[in-house]
This record gives sequence, structure tokens and C-alpha cells, in this order.
Amino acid sequence: MIKAITLTNAPENLKLTSPRVQKDIVSAIVSECLHVIFENVRDSFFPILVNESRDISVKEQMLVVIGYVKSGCILEHFISVIHVLNTTAASLKAAINQLFSTHSLSISNLRGQGYDGASNICGTKNSKIETFFTTVHRLVNIVGGSTKRSDLNRENQRKKILESLSVGEISSEQVDVIEMIAIDTISTGKRADILELDDQLDMYILDMHTSEDFEELQGISDLAQKLIVKNKHEVYPLVYKLVTLTLVLPVATAPIERAFSAMTYIKNCLRNRIEDQWLNDSLIVYIEKDVFDKIENDVIMECYQSMRTRR
Repeated sequence: MIKAITLTNAPENLKLTSPRVQKDIVSAIVSECLHVIFENVRDSFFPILVNESRDISVKEQMLVVIGYVKSGCILEHFISVIHVLNTTAASLKAAINQLFSTHSLSISNLRGQGYDGASNICGTKNSKIETFFTTVHRLVNIVGGSTKRSDLNRENQRKKILESLSVGEISSEQVDVIEMIAIDTISTGKRADILELDDQLDMYILDMHTSEDFEELQGISDLAQKLIVKNKHEVYPLVYKLVTLTLVLPVATAPIERAFSAMTYIKNCLRNRIEDQWLNDSLIVYIEKDVFDKIENDVIMECYQSMRTRR
């Protein structure tokens, strides 16, 4: 087929067999595959799975898999293999931050992390950070648990802002930003969500006990899918969010292991000098073939043509 179409029928100057052209084609495919994946992830909670190991050329490689819930199902996709100088926590963190920045992923939506083999990620507890979060937790509970304390906190905060404004420590523009934050928003907003969740859970439990549609479910994923089918995710949005958060918590790193297995086919002894970007692109196309199969050829050709000026 390749011989008949590319080498026989194609014009003499358009056989698309040069290494540069082939890499551009694969790069265009990867660009469109990642576009599909990240459009699904964009506003969703997601986990990441990370593993690192030396490849056949003795390079330290970090593989990253991202997941998200769609229509009640947890989906996982391989998105990158990154060459890192070492596997310290700081090095892996920097690489992950760069990956998030490149693809405009919001770390605020990150809800689960799994690191297989990166034992140095656990490290030791930072006492200052631990004290900070303990203090914040206590503060939110104390202030949020009493309307009187919430009002007192708002008044104290207002006085501090006025005092800082009078001595020139902050500007009026900064006051506008400050008024949008602080403890009042956290305490009142979170308390309202918790109260609403309690109400939804009571109604949800009663509904489940009286509905035959939710009998014989095999797990949380089945429950999430059934909630979608019966439009219960709109009736109980906070309950569905709770189920979604449960689904995105990583409990195994099997997708990462499959990616490493695939890398042994792409970068073997005969191709141990394959460059990092070519390895990354080849792996994504090979592993995410299901995503690739759903992309129209015209979309890929348009992406390829827009990459550079060609004859």
C-alpha cells in the first residue's frame, strides 16, 4: 500500500519519506491527540501518575499519565515522557510544573498523585508547613462554626485594611483584591457547601433505597455511570462531585507500567540514540492509538501544513 500510493503515485517531490517530514507528521498527530485529551481534562478534577526509570540508553526518563472522569467513567491517558537529569523530588516537581504550564493545566484541579518508584517524593515532613496547615484547619473550624466569630473576624479584617491603607502600605486597588479573599469567603462558602451536601446526601440515600435502577451495581464507577444515565448527577450535583473525587484518586500505577513496556518497543537496542522529542511523540501515538483513530485525517493535515512553510 505504501509503495503503491507514496512511492509510485505521488509526485517526485512529494514522497513524504524524509526523516524530517515523518517527524513533522507524527508531531502533528501528537498535537491533535493531546488537544483532544486536554480539552476533556480542562475544567475537570484530574490525577497524575508518575514513574521514572533509566531507558536503554541510560537516560533518566519520567513518564506521566493523566486521568479524568467522563460520563461517569475514569479515563487515563499517557501524555509525556520527559528526560530529567535526576530523580530527586525537586527535579520531578520542576518537570511536572513545566508540563502543566505548557498545556495550561490548573494545579488547583489536581486531586490525586501517584509515584511508583519515586520513593524520595515522600521525604520528611516539613514542620513549618505542617504547623501552617494545622493552624489554617483550626482557624477555619473556629471561625466558620460561629456566625458571631465570622462577624468579628470581618470587622477585625476591615480595621486592618483601613489602617494599612491610611499609612500607605497598600493601595486602593489592592483593597479591591483583598475584599475578594480571606477567611470570610472560605468559612461561609465551605459551610454552605457542607450544609447543602448534607441535605443532598439525605435525599440521595432515600432515593437510592427506593429505586430499582441502582440495584446490583458493581462499584463506584458503575454508580457514577448510572447517575449520568438517570440524570441524577443534576439532581445531586455535590454527591456526584464526591463520587467523581473518589474515582480520580489513583489506587494503582498500571498505566505507567504499560507505558514503560511500550517504551521497550520504541527505544530498543537498535534505536537507543532516538532523540527525546521523537521518543515522546512516537510513544504517544503508539499508546494513545484509540484517540488517534478518532481524529480526522483533514485535521492532522491542516496541523501539519501550518507547522512550517513548504514547497
